[in-house]
Amino acid sequence: MTLRVKTLAHQILIFAVLLMTAMPSPAQRTELVIYGGPGHETYLGCLTCIRFDPDSVCRSGGRYGSPLSPESLWNSGGRYGGQFRPSSPWNRFAKHPPVVFDKAGNRYGRFWVNTPQRFRPDIRALLEHMSDPDDFDDALVEARDRFCQY
Repeated sequence: MTLRVKTLAHQILIFAVLLMTAMPSPAQRTELVIYGGPGHETYLGCLTCIRFDPDSVCRSGGRYGSPLSPESLWNSGGRYGGQFRPSSPWNRFAKHPPVVFDKAGNRYGRFWVNTPQRFRPDIRALLEHMSDPDDFDDALVEARDRFCQY
């Protein structure tokens, strides 16, 4: 059975809900962080931190959330956000796609458009949308806005 979601807004909403339901209760919750580059040595921010946290990928003026920052997943011209960059999650052929960990060091898997579906059920809608090359820059801005509103 294939689930098809028609709009990006619905896809991001489903992603956010699935991500939150997959996480432990607030008392046990650990932050999910993302690393990129060869060997996953480059810290790219916190996926589940509140937007005011300096490490949040949703802090629009921050190091990891700004679409202008070199360390941001949302920088379409950057090393970690570009559609054709070898370390970008949005590049289907990336050699070094980012990986998600919790702060205790437990690996959650790759954050990548080319990850087989069975390994990415909680982020499928966002990643499937981002694998579409048409209007990539606009899609990336909209994906960030939708992801970060929750």
